[in-house]
Order: sequence, then structure tokens, then C-alpha cells
Amino acid sequence: MWLYRTEKKAKQKLVLYDYQETHEAKHPKAFLNGFKEYLHEELSHPVLNELRSWISRLNAPPKSLLGKAENYVISQWSWLTVWMEDGRLEISNKLVERSIKPFVIGRKNWIFVNAPGGARSCAILFSIIQTNKENGLDPYRYLTWVLKTAPHLNMNETASSYSLLPINAPEERCSGIIPL
Repeated sequence: MWLYRTEKKAKQKLVLYDYQETHEAKHPKAFLNGFKEYLHEELSHPVLNELRSWISRLNAPPKSLLGKAENYVISQWSWLTVWMEDGRLEISNKLVERSIKPFVIGRKNWIFVNAPGGARSCAILFSIIQTNKENGLDPYRYLTWVLKTAPHLNMNETASSYSLLPINAPEERCSGIIPL
């Protein structure tokens, strides 16, 4: 199962679970092909440069605790800053961990997920539910609205499908108090 999600500051949040039969890197590469997003460099690069400059000015004795910390940061610098190389990455993966947790906890209870079709269905449902929660919508009320609205739409038209996205959901029908 692959997980794609927007960053915390995104106006319209999206959580997408994508079942693939393998864990090969080609799947996220194909999914994210052509994707352009906010580059962290313009805000983060100056702060990290200042941190690196400050650390290099410390000149703490190498065997002191501060000297060991200084040496550790310098030796791990490339790993600390690797997330800046790709604008799609965030410095922390806490949002992804929080998004995958309900799936991991629940999957032991579902016997239908052991088949590819069941896993794909589960990924679709989890994508809908988690995206609604991230956007402050009540998943039950949203799904009720979709199931009542969809039969009256021409689903052969792309615009009809887009009208059912969470961003287009009427707030009075789909919002609710959702603990995050």
C-alpha cells in the first residue's frame, strides 16, 4: 500500500491510499510524474545555512558533549538536508505516520484485504474517509450526500465526477466536529 498526501498547510488536503502488488519505486514515480509543489528551499535554506554557520563557529572541544553534538550534526548534515532536494517532501513524516495508522490498526480485522480487489476497495474507502477527516468533513455525512447526489448526475461527464469531490461538498450537509 502506498500513501500520498498533501502537506499540512495545503488549502485542500488530500490523503490517497494506493494499492499496488509490489513495493517497487516505479509506482510512486509514475504517480508523481510531472508533479510540482512548493519548494522548501526559499524558506528553509537560509535557516539551515545559519545553523551550519553557527555550528562551525562553536569550536567546542571534540570530547565534550557539545563537541560530540557538533561533530554529529556535521557528519549527518547531508541526511538532515536531503528533504530539501525534493519540493514534495516535508522535513517531518509525522503526517504520513498519522495517516497510515488507522489503516495499519484496522487491516488485521479485515479478511477481504488479502485479495487485490479487496485491497483496492479498502484503499479507495480509506482515501475518501481520511481526506474528509483532514478537511474537517464528517465522512458519514459526506458519503450520505454523495450517495444521494450521484444518481442525479451524468457520471459520463468529468464535471459531474468533480462535483462530488470533498472541496465541492456543501458545508451544511457534510461538515461536523471531527477530532483530528
